[in-house]
Amino acid sequence: MKRVHKRWISLAIATLIMSLMSLALSPLGALAAGSCVNSDGGNGCFTSIQAAVDAAAAGGTVTVGAGTYYEGVKIDRPLTLRADGDVTIDATNQLFGILVENVDAGNPSVFVKGFTVENANLSGIAVHHSAHVLLFNNTVQNNDLGAVIPTDPNGETTCPDSPFPFLGDDCGEGINLNGASFAVLYGNVIQGNRGGILMSDEIGATHDNVILRNQVLNNVSDCGITMASHPSGFDANGAPLPGNGVYNNYISYNVSNGNGGAGIGVFTPTPGTAAYGNIAIGNVVNGNGLPGITLHSHAPGQNLNGNHFLFNSLDANSVFGPDPDSGAPPSGIEISSDASAGAAPITDTLVYGNVITNQEVGVWVGSTAISPTIHVNRNWLGGTSVGVQNAGTGTLNATQNHWGCDAGPGSAGCAGIVGDVNYTPWMP
Repeated sequence: MKRVHKRWISLAIATLIMSLMSLALSPLGALAAGSCVNSDGGNGCFTSIQAAVDAAAAGGTVTVGAGTYYEGVKIDRPLTLRADGDVTIDATNQLFGILVENVDAGNPSVFVKGFTVENANLSGIAVHHSAHVLLFNNTVQNNDLGAVIPTDPNGETTCPDSPFPFLGDDCGEGINLNGASFAVLYGNVIQGNRGGILMSDEIGATHDNVILRNQVLNNVSDCGITMASHPSGFDANGAPLPGNGVYNNYISYNVSNGNGGAGIGVFTPTPGTAAYGNIAIGNVVNGNGLPGITLHSHAPGQNLNGNHFLFNSLDANSVFGPDPDSGAPPSGIEISSDASAGAAPITDTLVYGNVITNQEVGVWVGSTAISPTIHVNRNWLGGTSVGVQNAGTGTLNATQNHWGCDAGPGSAGCAGIVGDVNYTPWMP
């Protein structure tokens, strides 16, 4: 296993941040000529954001004056859409607050900055089948209002407006990247939706996106940041087709707290779905309903491999108790492959340099045979009762962790282990 160089990863992300800030702070006049929107139509401005977008040339800029605009906005061309002051898009009775669809022209192809987007039936902001989209300093709140909550406590939530069956329980969450690539979400606040940020693949692969320095808070019905591969459709017999893939995405230095599911979740629910090669680094993940970082593989033929979780801080997650899907006890990080459903072992997974506190179990892995390519190393586990639990078969590599005392697992003041765990040598 190659050593992880946090310094070089941080340098790459810092370079990205500087590039984003340079773009975000550039004068409007330095971009393409554009049009304006205000509430009274003064100075030759439009009164509707959609009207201004429809009239804009490709590569143009639409500047929106302060106020509340009761509409949904669809962007279907390269465009900069900027708020000048406090601007709210109230998408009551609309499917989306902002929908970016079928756009890929340059970097960025679409730039959306400074809006509050609320009250959509589906996602507040959706990026569908598009690339090089930058969402910067927006607040996305109180969306997914098309969800139908059953009166029967054993019933399932549905979302009749959603064209995608696997979004039935969350209506697409606050922000949905679906068939999106090379997008950047920076500095946004996503709060009070059914879920936070959902990266899915019903209409195309979702890959090489950067989710950086966002606040994902109190999205109480689902996860904070989700990478979920879903079926691309169904065959003539109704069987789900393979997913297009959710891969090579970077989830970096976000805060994901108080959400109803996992703080960060990676999921493959049906045969042929694939969420792999993603990296979550430097995130703060506290007080979420499921384990702070949760991986679930539920069926044969899936690819949930090669995901890395590095230098994250996780505190007091699994607030709803054991995970009802896997049976895992309250945990900081859960890596679950369902052996009873025929799921294959998860491979090439790195859990490295994380700090896990106020947790019954630090890292839980089960229930298939444990791959020797799962590495749980150099984590601080002193804030847990059981530092590492292996609920599968085979030996789990958990060397070079700090267990809360110098003497190692099982000693006074140290976290323990459960199952077949190789923990020597450890870090004092």
